[in-house]
Amino acid sequence: MAERKMSLAQRRICECLQKNPGLVQRELAKKLGITVEGIKKTVRHLIAGGYVKRGRRDRKGALLSLTGKPFPPSSECIPTHVKRQLAIDIGMSALLPAMRAMVDVGRVAA
Repeated sequence: MAERKMSLAQRRICECLQKNPGLVQRELAKKLGITVEGIKKTVRHLIAGGYVKRGRRDRKGALLSLTGKPFPPSSECIPTHVKRQLAIDIGMSALLPAMRAMVDVGRVAA
């Protein structure tokens, strides 16, 4: 079964755990500026995907750490609207010189 792409939130959680192993969900939420409820579901997906594991429990909760499975950095996660604008920019950079060449050829022929 093919794995789904990691969301930006999942990548940020993995990067935070890479820098700060042994955090509990509440501490992780505080560091990332996300609600604890928002962290819970994402952490469950990361555990199911084999990226994160729960360690021993202490009075604050279960300690989270990375399993060592490689994950893509958050810098590679490009929002859809940015991808769309990039495609438009690339298309326009090819279209404008072609249109200019057609205008120049038309002027020479006239």
